[in-house]
Amino acid sequence: MNRPGSSMENAIVISIKDHAQGVDAEYDYLESVHGHEGEAWEFRSQAFHPDKQGPCFDLITIVFPDGSSMDTWFDITAFCGDFGMGNDAEKVKS
Repeated sequence: MNRPGSSMENAIVISIKDHAQGVDAEYDYLESVHGHEGEAWEFRSQAFHPDKQGPCFDLITIVFPDGSSMDTWFDITAFCGDFGMGNDAEKVKS
């Protein structure tokens, strides 16, 4: 399956430069494709994948009511410098 965001190679590009707005855009995308969080799916995890020489990625895993899960990759290079190169994955979603 080669859906948008199914791998790092076809990550969904978030072009917003502001960190908070960029994170909101990730969740807006997930809701536009899968329905409302808390109804159609639940957040499971988020992992930040920085690269000092290249793009930065977020990998968000969601789980559906039937127990299946899905990973979605986002290219967050536009705003990853806004919160540094450390692993802030636990702080990203408020």
